[in-house]
Amino acid sequence: MNPTAAGRPAQALTKTEHADHRLFEMAADLLAVADAEGYFVRLNPAWEQALGYPRAALLHRPLLDFVHEDDRTATHAHLEQTRAGNRQPDLFVNRFRCADGAYRRLAWNVVFSPEDGLLYGVARDVTGEPSPYDALSRQSAILAAAAFAAEQLLKKRTWEDSIDGVLERLGTATGASRVYLFQNHPGDDGTLLTSQRYEWTAPGVASQQANPDLQDCPYVDAGFGRWVKLLSAGQALSAAVAELPAEEQALLMDQDIRSIAVMPVFKDRAWWGFIGFDDCQRGHAWAPEEIDALRVAAGALGAAIHRQEREQTLHRLNETLEERVAERTRELAEKERFLRSIFDGVHEIIYVLDVTEDGDFRFVTANSALDRLTGRKAAEVPGKSIEDLVPPGMAPQVRARFQQCVRSGAPMEYETQMPGLEGETWWLVRLSPLRDETGRIYQLVGLSIPITELKLAQEKLRRSEERLRLALLGADIQVWDWNLRTDALHLYFPTSEGRVEETISTGEEANKWLHEDDRDRVQRLAQQVIDRTRRGGDPVLEYESRVDFPGAAPEHIYVRGQVISDAEGPAGRMVGVTLNVNRRKRAEEALRQSESLLEATLEQMPSGVFIAEAPSGKLLFHNNEAARLLRHPFLPAEDYAGYARYGALHADGRSYAPEAYPLTRALFGETIRNEEMRYRRGDGTLTTISVNAAPVRDAEGEIVRAIATFHDVSAWKAVQGELETFNELLEERVEKRTGQVRRLASALSLAEQRERHRVAQILHDHVQQILYGTRMKVEFLGQDIENPALQAPIQEIGALLGEAIDDLRTLTVDLSPPVLQGEGLEVALRWLARQMHALHGLAVEVEAVPTHVPDEAMRILLFQIIRELLFNTAKHAGTDHARVCLHSADGSLRIEVVDEGAGFDVTAALDAATGNNRFGLQNVRERLGFFGGTLGIESAPGEGTRLTLTIPLDGD
Repeated sequence: MNPTAAGRPAQALTKTEHADHRLFEMAADLLAVADAEGYFVRLNPAWEQALGYPRAALLHRPLLDFVHEDDRTATHAHLEQTRAGNRQPDLFVNRFRCADGAYRRLAWNVVFSPEDGLLYGVARDVTGEPSPYDALSRQSAILAAAAFAAEQLLKKRTWEDSIDGVLERLGTATGASRVYLFQNHPGDDGTLLTSQRYEWTAPGVASQQANPDLQDCPYVDAGFGRWVKLLSAGQALSAAVAELPAEEQALLMDQDIRSIAVMPVFKDRAWWGFIGFDDCQRGHAWAPEEIDALRVAAGALGAAIHRQEREQTLHRLNETLEERVAERTRELAEKERFLRSIFDGVHEIIYVLDVTEDGDFRFVTANSALDRLTGRKAAEVPGKSIEDLVPPGMAPQVRARFQQCVRSGAPMEYETQMPGLEGETWWLVRLSPLRDETGRIYQLVGLSIPITELKLAQEKLRRSEERLRLALLGADIQVWDWNLRTDALHLYFPTSEGRVEETISTGEEANKWLHEDDRDRVQRLAQQVIDRTRRGGDPVLEYESRVDFPGAAPEHIYVRGQVISDAEGPAGRMVGVTLNVNRRKRAEEALRQSESLLEATLEQMPSGVFIAEAPSGKLLFHNNEAARLLRHPFLPAEDYAGYARYGALHADGRSYAPEAYPLTRALFGETIRNEEMRYRRGDGTLTTISVNAAPVRDAEGEIVRAIATFHDVSAWKAVQGELETFNELLEERVEKRTGQVRRLASALSLAEQRERHRVAQILHDHVQQILYGTRMKVEFLGQDIENPALQAPIQEIGALLGEAIDDLRTLTVDLSPPVLQGEGLEVALRWLARQMHALHGLAVEVEAVPTHVPDEAMRILLFQIIRELLFNTAKHAGTDHARVCLHSADGSLRIEVVDEGAGFDVTAALDAATGNNRFGLQNVRERLGFFGGTLGIESAPGEGTRLTLTIPLDGD
């Protein structure tokens, strides 16, 4: 604070300001000037009279030092906003400390002067005077309680859980004696009643919760009819009880109420009840500001009640939705079973493909027609690619068709030629895309129909279906609305441009459109329905009639309407639809034609077809192919017991019982695929037929039909038998030749080892001894010759002979290791490990248990192969460590040679070895094969190598 600021205004006075100074000094109100920080710099004498302070005690001290601590925050905020220019001059009230320690209530008006940076204030002592600021203070308290109420009502699961705390908070904020909540409800006779639901009372105030007069209280009969009009209109009610009408005072005075405030509670826009505030002590006068705040609290309570009931309604709707979903799920499951029965029973090939992320296709499933029509097994289809199932050379064409369907995103149909069981066959292919929830096409559904002999019939069927589709699209339906009081008739009908137009007429005029022979009947029916509805009967009108349009032949229409009530009373309107029956009949005729074409198609099928009625088994249909295959005319049957007339036989020659026929079993829900039956045909010959049968179900899952298809497989069975005989003979020859090859390989291996042993003996017993004797003679010669010039050559010759002897000794051991003579394979491998480390620096870890290999040739072969593999590791793997594991189990010997070196591309290595006729892993695999063994290769560049030798120990 600037200490000179106190004297500045006095020094700045001029003669022209002398009058203002006199007014400042003589003013009855408390005038003050303070700097921007709130320090007093000038005060008039009224301060001394009002507060008892000498002005010197106040000057140069902050205003806030004298403000009651509960008012300081609000006062500081008011001054801050005034200095910032965010507040227009207005009054605010605080409590100011007097010289004797008491507090006086001062009403302030303060402005800020940016030019000199000073605050100018006028204060008036309002202690003991009624003030609007008291009401504002209570309004703030009530609004705070309303905010608390809104928070609590939202936090708790139900509004009832928090209502007690809310009522208590509102009662404390308002200073009420009693706060309560009433809810409206209708009586048995429809009278509007109200009942007290919850209550809070201040200490010492009697509760009215058990007061029977406050339960099921009729507003009107209790004298509160005026409240219904006010509260239902959203108006609040507040007054002293003595000022209320006499009929309202009795019940209130019985509760010691002196003044009352009642706020309506609305649930959405419906009047739900009211919240009331009683003053039983001082007769509180409710200020408008308090009423406004209480409206906020009542609104928060109504919103909470509405939210809870809405949530309960949503919960009930959700439960209903879940029940409907479960019901729909059951319906879909039944439809799926129905479609599966059709899927397995139809003769055409149906298949499903997955569309992969990279745009390729993988087959998911196919029906059993694939077996019958192409010879491929439907069970082997899942996971196959196009190349796996389509003949070579046709895969690009098929893939292009599938891709076209995916790009278009719409079903497509085309014809193509592909091989079938009976040679090149024409197929009609239909593809339909399936989309997931994101809209991506993830599957294709295909239908392939053999149409070599049926193309013409199928084309006719397609045209018939197109005509049927157009007929349905062209169906003309009119909607009408008939006012029964004014006879005004509004007609709504679609146009070819896709609009709905309205025509206004009258019922009398519309009656003239009817054929003259039908008018009286239609009028009589309409009047009967209207009269019946007014008596509480069935309001539905339904009839068919003829109509006459100018220049056109009469047409039949179907009319259905319903009498409904309107705002003016019952049976005020009739609404309904008019359908042109001629078009429906034409559609039915088209459907009959389509069924005829379907029957024609079945007649042309290369398989026999029987259709039976459920549950009796009465034969409804057979095609000509059935009679041709069975070689006798159609034998009718009224039930499945009549199937005994057919000559079906089991494999052992027993006749089929009627209930055992596939068609009979299909009537009872079984699906039969490729069941073979012996059949005595009409000419007495026996043949074998393959039968497929399946039930046909309606929308409710009930079996209504059963269908069976069959074809002659006797020729195929004969070929199959010859093929099985040939395979048995071939397996015998292969087994015999395999034994010969194994014996020859064993003999060759032994012969090779014996030759190695013989050469090793020659090298050891003859050549090595010669070299050793020559070396000795050279050494003796060097001792006898004294010529120094010859000593160096003689020593070099001796050293070369020594190296030759060492190399020859190593070669002798390599040709025929002594450890192979009479020792086990695991001993030989440990010796080999020491040799590999000594000669090549490769540390070999051997994990082996004693294993008896009775076949000497096999033991020698395995030792040589392992030595060769370890040599390859030392030469190419780029590592100084390898591991050999040997163990036997289940009559086989298993050896693993493992390193963590450079690794290699297995496919490339084998292809290179095959193409260049080189030895190596391919040679190892072939030599093991002679003994019935195998070589497993696991390797990749940078990931090491694992070679696994497996060979049977009990082989021939």
